[in-house]
Amino acid sequence: YFDMIGLPYNTSSAAISSLTFQKFHCNQFLKNFGVNVAEAVLIKPGDEIYKEKILNTVGLPCFVKPTDGGSSFGVTKVKAKKDLLLAIKTAFKHGSEVIVEANIEGREVTNGVYRDNEGIKTLPVTEIISENEFFDYEAKYKGQSDEVTPADISNELTTKIKGLTRHIYSTLGMKGIVRVDYIINNNETPFVIEINSIPGMSKESIVPQMIEIEDLRISDI
Repeated sequence: YFDMIGLPYNTSSAAISSLTFQKFHCNQFLKNFGVNVAEAVLIKPGDEIYKEKILNTVGLPCFVKPTDGGSSFGVTKVKAKKDLLLAIKTAFKHGSEVIVEANIEGREVTNGVYRDNEGIKTLPVTEIISENEFFDYEAKYKGQSDEVTPADISNELTTKIKGLTRHIYSTLGMKGIVRVDYIINNNETPFVIEINSIPGMSKESIVPQMIEIEDLRISDI
């Protein structure tokens, strides 16, 4: 509607926001531009579910999550074949489609990025260390995680992540403040988990921590 009436706004376009809200479709799009993403299977309402075929693609353990959910609602880490159908059913309660995604062992980090009159700028990288098996709702909003900013990683890896974040932001033609979440595998290769085109900005959120470490104010960017 804002596009139709010519009213400026401070986020990415409706089309790009819609793409990033659909985790599977966004990751498959980025794959075409050399971005590493986990192997995944998309399940739509009414699809026949062949557990063997799915698990042959993604392996165990794996993550089952809604494509268009948020705050980790409906996300399950599946460790046994017998638990897959229940996890898919749970994910469908929170989204219109479901992804079954390979688990990548490694460290979880996230990187904020924005664009100003001087161009695309990245914020410090944050490492997320969850007390739970993954960065679920309790870890995000109930203090069951440590968020280390800047992340305790090498300068080389920091540069690699920031460069990839800028590449993604530029490739998608994004605007406003964005956060890109990664898993860094044991070979220090970043895999994109998802892109948050409208990241949380509450006191528990990560981007405000990055901004503070950078000695900026939210109003500055």
